[in-house]
Amino acid sequence: MGAPTAKLETIVITSPFKVLALFFNILSMLCLIIATPSTFWFYSDQTVRYGLWQECIVTHDSDKKNLLDDKAINAFVFALITCFLLLVCLFTDNWLTATDIKQGLWRNCTLASSIPSLAYSIQANKNINHNDFYICAPLNILWVQLCGSFIVVSFCCTIIGLVLIIMGLKHKKRQERKMKFYGAAAFVFFVGVICILTTLIMFPLMFIKELHERGRDKWYFGWSYGVAWGAVFFLADAVILLLCDRKKEELFYKESLYLNNDEEDIIDRQEAKIKTLKR
Repeated sequence: MGAPTAKLETIVITSPFKVLALFFNILSMLCLIIATPSTFWFYSDQTVRYGLWQECIVTHDSDKKNLLDDKAINAFVFALITCFLLLVCLFTDNWLTATDIKQGLWRNCTLASSIPSLAYSIQANKNINHNDFYICAPLNILWVQLCGSFIVVSFCCTIIGLVLIIMGLKHKKRQERKMKFYGAAAFVFFVGVICILTTLIMFPLMFIKELHERGRDKWYFGWSYGVAWGAVFFLADAVILLLCDRKKEELFYKESLYLNNDEEDIIDRQEAKIKTLKR
């Protein structure tokens, strides 16, 4: 007859902070997707708007088929990339806007009506409709390319951090390795936050300086710029949650004693003998 055996069962309890950090990381990535490709970072007098990639200018054209309906495009973009905010933030042109101009990370868009050569042809056209159109051109300015690169790096950081959190949640054998995954994800997220903040500070400062050189004083923040701040908020929340929850007590141990029938009979007999001796 074998002796009674004890079996140690391990139950893994995942901290809710890890799940929330993963959720905030996804929201941050979606915000960057929306804000980056838009051209609504800055705008001025509804004639020019700026994104991270281009500057757009509104013009009038007689052919409706050749017009780009900005509202329809934005609606189409929102429908397609609601779940990919980070990519939108990367490719939009509406980071900053000023009169007749909009600026993105990669392009600069200008109203055709503000260009003398195009303005004359527009005025000469008798069949003028009142649809807005922006002429966009790529920007080869160093600071613009640098801002765009920072957003790309932050997007990559969110992807890497997302993978690290998932690996940490799935890893159940070694607790120390789980914490390493979480720590690495927090560090990567922090790098992403720094990159986005650098872009959000550098972009408007350099943009305003460039507008003053062009003789433009009015400028506004566009919706893409706000979406980028939303990405910072969610990504920073993910970092805070990962840093606040550094506990290692995620394992709960439960010990169970298993006895077969023969062993139970032996124990009962031994107890009976003890009682008999006491009598």
